[in-house]
Amino acid sequence: MKCLQQRRSIFYNFKNRKANKPTGSEVLTSYLKQCKEPPWTSYFVKYSDIVDDQWGKSHFNWLVGFSNYHILRTGCFPYIKYHCTKRAVQDLSVDDYFFKAIKVLNLGTTLHYYLIWYV
Repeated sequence: MKCLQQRRSIFYNFKNRKANKPTGSEVLTSYLKQCKEPPWTSYFVKYSDIVDDQWGKSHFNWLVGFSNYHILRTGCFPYIKYHCTKRAVQDLSVDDYFFKAIKVLNLGTTLHYYLIWYV
């Protein structure tokens, strides 16, 4: 049994898979601070490099220092893409719902093309 556990830990550390990873929120805040709060920026990060604490959010406000950002967040496995625009605080719940709906519709279309092509 010990040999099996040791063999597994060579390929993947099951015990500490989230121990040393920053959250997506920490990476977002740190990135914007390091860029000195620019008016617009974008970046991407690998899913495997962070703990995804913003799962399910597509368009939301994010406060950094004295600036507010509208964050447009989308995933394209294995990456998460962030578009950050400095703007005043607004209610983005309708926009968030709209972007989620587009993602669901796009998933259906992509799945349809996949089935046509490979089946």
